[in-house]
Amino acid sequence: MRKCILFLLIISSIVFAQFEPGTISAGALFGYNSDGDSEDEDRDRQDIMSIGGSQFQFLLLKPTVSYFISRNISIDGIMNIMRFKYGDSDPSTSKDVGGGISMYFK
Repeated sequence: MRKCILFLLIISSIVFAQFEPGTISAGALFGYNSDGDSEDEDRDRQDIMSIGGSQFQFLLLKPTVSYFISRNISIDGIMNIMRFKYGDSDPSTSKDVGGGISMYFK
């Protein structure tokens, strides 16, 4: 019962959190995927055959930042960096930048 009450208090403090103007919030997402090198020979053969006999690698990095201009409105910025490599080819890199405004409701 105590764990349940503690969990509810933590969740409610996150959901109803208010940030003062001037607060900066930062975060990031990271992802990595690689396919084609497997210890299991049968699985390895299937994966390599399905993508043309080459290994593929994918890397994603997405940093974000928010600046609160009032208690419930923030200006947001995001950068998206992706790197993709297929087989023995040179890696491709993509960089994107975006922004927005977020409004938080009580």
